[in-house]
Amino acid sequence: MLPAIRNFALVFFGALLLHVSGTWIIPLVDRDEPRFAEAAREMRERGDLVIPYFNDKYRFDKPALIYWTQIASYSLFGENDFAARFPSAVAAALTAMVLFAWGRRIGGDRTGWWAALVFSLCLQVFVHAKASVADMWLVFFGTVAYWAGYELLADFLNPDPARESARRPRFALWRIIFYVALGLGFLAKGPLAWLPLAAVISTKLFVRQVPQRTIRRRTLHNLLLLLLRCLAILLIVIAFTRPFFSGGSVACVVVFLSEPEPRNLGTPGPRNHS
Repeated sequence: MLPAIRNFALVFFGALLLHVSGTWIIPLVDRDEPRFAEAAREMRERGDLVIPYFNDKYRFDKPALIYWTQIASYSLFGENDFAARFPSAVAAALTAMVLFAWGRRIGGDRTGWWAALVFSLCLQVFVHAKASVADMWLVFFGTVAYWAGYELLADFLNPDPARESARRPRFALWRIIFYVALGLGFLAKGPLAWLPLAAVISTKLFVRQVPQRTIRRRTLHNLLLLLLRCLAILLIVIAFTRPFFSGGSVACVVVFLSEPEPRNLGTPGPRNHS
């Protein structure tokens, strides 16, 4: 038990240190980071944790979860760039820990370590885990939902009447985790968090409850389904990352590094309402 706790702590704090390092050096960049940080600051200033504001105007671009996490971070570290980015680093570390647990359950410690390591060193994760945006919380709850969906599908694809009574409590637990993760993911970044639900439904529709040998014989059919799903995921990734590479965050970082005197986009001062 103690070695397992030690491994989970090592994954979490190692990933947290990786992603949090340097977040206090570069000021808030792109158009999204200052908007998230300022909206959270204004929510905290108003004492209103339901309706987000930006420059005294409604900001309904994203749900409130990211602002809640930033408000909590402001309460711990003050209103600064580091505090605005800290929740994303925490979400990335939690996701690495979830992947470690999931991989460990499937293939042992070695699989878990590789899953956490590959995820943490992914370029897109490395960028968003250091940014004051909502993406990493979506990834975290989406990962939890996919794991819960995997466990639910395992019972569906490999039924065992002899162990049905023993599986019921575990099935109920995973079902609760699945829907709670979907709900919190929606609070993180809207309907995109419901993709795990589509994955579970499509799997139940296209993969029938058949013996394991029959499933193995349908290798070509399964590979075609996998190819189609990978293509769909690729199209989604391209759609959501195209703005980043076409003048968004990358351009802002280049401009910042090229400026002789970088601007301080930290905590805004009092505004003139005249």
